[in-house]
Amino acid sequence: MTPRRQLLLMTACLFAISSVATAESIYLNRDNITVAVGEGTSPGTFNNTFSGEQTIEKVIDAPSADAEEFHNQTTHIWFTADEVGGGLELEFDLGISYDISTLHFWNYTGENYDVDNIDFVFYGPNGNQVGTLSVQPDLGSSPGIASQDIPLAAPLNVRNVTAFLTGSNRQIDFQNIGFTAEVTQIPEPSSIGMLVLAGAFAAGTYWRRKTLST
Repeated sequence: MTPRRQLLLMTACLFAISSVATAESIYLNRDNITVAVGEGTSPGTFNNTFSGEQTIEKVIDAPSADAEEFHNQTTHIWFTADEVGGGLELEFDLGISYDISTLHFWNYTGENYDVDNIDFVFYGPNGNQVGTLSVQPDLGSSPGIASQDIPLAAPLNVRNVTAFLTGSNRQIDFQNIGFTAEVTQIPEPSSIGMLVLAGAFAAGTYWRRKTLST
């Protein structure tokens, strides 16, 4: 094998390895994930959250991270805890593992009812905790509520997320939660081994020929 062919082979191996780790960003909403009210929800009242056959799925019904939400009796979530410190727990099932890069949150527009704090816990595919995050979201814009986009340095390989939302005056009113993420890329061990072996073979052959020629 000529040095040029060896170099091309090594380049191809490196490209293949880097391609495995590259994925397209996806906005996660009701089209690809599910949400449910968690057992950790405090005693309280859901007010009109479920009126008119509405379900908790409207938490994740924003079509994109750039979509505007308009507050009305059918679009928002409104929970009132019985005691200060109580809150609403939501459980998100992502279906498969994702590397989450951005959190999107559409808060209510007034201080008396908005969400003041959200505690997130992220879990891997085996149920192991892989990260936590506490957020004090901004008030929503008006009249069209735009999402607050919060970049995340982690977590990786996330399958499930819980969020515990609280308000300083017991009120929890908001429109939507969403995530931008990439599908976690975990190449099969056999594929990695073949790529590494091919690269090592090419490198060894190149340096052996170079040594013999000097």
